[in-house]
Amino acid sequence: MVSFILLDSEVINIYFLYIAFVFTSTLGILFDRKRDLFLVSILCSNVYFLPCFFGFVKIKYLGQNIYEKVDYRLYIIHVIFVVAMLVFHYFKCGLPESQPSKRIFFDDKYLNMVLNGIWLTMFAVMILIWGDNLLLDKTKLPSGLFGYYATIYNLLLVFATVANYKSKQYKYILLQIPAIIITIIQSHRSYLVFILMAIIINEFVNNNIRIFRFKYVITIILTGIFGFTGKILSTNLRLGLSLKDTITYVLDLGVIVNSVTNSEPFVTQHILNKTITTGFRLGPGYLVRIILKLFLIPPDKATSVKSFYDAFTGTFYPYLNYGLAYNIFAEPYAIAGMAGVVMLIIVFGFVLNYIDNLIRNSDDIVSSLGLSLASIYTFYIFRNSIENIILWTQILAGIFILCYTFQLVKYRLKVYYIKPSS
Repeated sequence: MVSFILLDSEVINIYFLYIAFVFTSTLGILFDRKRDLFLVSILCSNVYFLPCFFGFVKIKYLGQNIYEKVDYRLYIIHVIFVVAMLVFHYFKCGLPESQPSKRIFFDDKYLNMVLNGIWLTMFAVMILIWGDNLLLDKTKLPSGLFGYYATIYNLLLVFATVANYKSKQYKYILLQIPAIIITIIQSHRSYLVFILMAIIINEFVNNNIRIFRFKYVITIILTGIFGFTGKILSTNLRLGLSLKDTITYVLDLGVIVNSVTNSEPFVTQHILNKTITTGFRLGPGYLVRIILKLFLIPPDKATSVKSFYDAFTGTFYPYLNYGLAYNIFAEPYAIAGMAGVVMLIIVFGFVLNYIDNLIRNSDDIVSSLGLSLASIYTFYIFRNSIENIILWTQILAGIFILCYTFQLVKYRLKVYYIKPSS
């Protein structure tokens, strides 16, 4: 088994300082009374920078596991990120707390009903479209337009479930559980993670739970074990192994260690590590794709500039036969080196600050939108691309605007029918 022997001389010089820094900052966050999304994002970054603790990254290519030493610049990027988020956190803590004056009226009950109505309609349409193929793996489902429909539907499911949780409409969540199970069977595990993360963030930030209570510690440990061994769990159950034998197997220490070192962070950080050590570059021209995406224009149809994924895999892994993950820091590094990473972190900080304000909003529907976005921006962002993050943000914002449009129509019609009799 590969271990710390992959640490080279450059890394050894900063490794123990890095460990001390991460441990100290994490402990400080857990005891901090003023919690926000900046602190949550730091805790989540520790998960995705897990390979830095082991000293290696890996990828499976053409049937072989390829190991590479972690470059010292990965440690530097993580430290810069943590320091930047702490600066944003303490700067925000220093500002006086003020509730902005409400200029827009949100009918939470009506908006929640509309949100669930749209979800139920799209769920019914999805069943009609896919029919017998509904329970197939996502790789075997139709792509293209159907793929976009599935993305919109699943994000709608996330938003609706979070809104029902936030507004304590648990009876609606019972209706959504079968839909969540279907997404898991289709291997769309990400959307369940979005829902769980949104709930955890709400409890951690808005409700300020005491994290060191026994039940929360146990829950976190079990969630972590499932996060790393969930794929093995589902595979064994599909193969017909009993639930008892499957759980016994999954909880074996050797299986857990093996699952951790074969987990997604090791592939995700391999992308960044490879980008850094090989000097892989996209150049400033790549920004065209991001600008087009911001204006709702599909980059693949409007420009010949390749996506980071296509350029990266085409250069290093042309015969890759499975979907590789992304790395949010690899893209800016390939555009402008370490300066690009710093710029991304600064922009990310301001966006996260806005989302943090949303989740604290007194209107449940607005807070639910913020929580749905927060689950993406604090956790899933580390293994994704800038383009995907922009797309999901646009979809969630679009769903919210659509629901609010229904509210505007409702009250405009109400005023219209009241006026003649007044």
